[in-house]
Amino acid sequence: GLMTDRVYEILMRPRKIRAEIGRINAEIEGLRLSMLPGAIRYDSDKVQSSPDDPTSRYAERMEALESKRDRLRTEYLDAQDDIVQKISMLPDEREALVLEMRFVGGSDFETIADEASTGIRNMFRIYHQAIIDFDKLVSECQ
Repeated sequence: GLMTDRVYEILMRPRKIRAEIGRINAEIEGLRLSMLPGAIRYDSDKVQSSPDDPTSRYAERMEALESKRDRLRTEYLDAQDDIVQKISMLPDEREALVLEMRFVGGSDFETIADEASTGIRNMFRIYHQAIIDFDKLVSECQ
């Protein structure tokens, strides 16, 4: 591939964190739905609240998920800031634009080519060079 593992890790980190946040949100939503009145069975014998009580387990799980999500949101912003800061050190403005649109903005390549006022083939040439230059930059920063 074009990217070294180190560059891939830096550039893809926000996207990976965002995906993890999405998974947590889906689990939170699933928990909420499972606790709707329709999902609670009234036909089973009621026992006084025990450690086995679904509502206390639910509350603990929700709390754990929400605090993990908050931590990940902070990590996500830090990862974004890290990329933006490193990209801004690239001497070529078009390379910086292409990388920022792709990895911070999540834009597709057609959109990036339009924004850079260039054809798709030239945009890919800029993109490839940007990755190489970003890799050099990151190596020097180590």
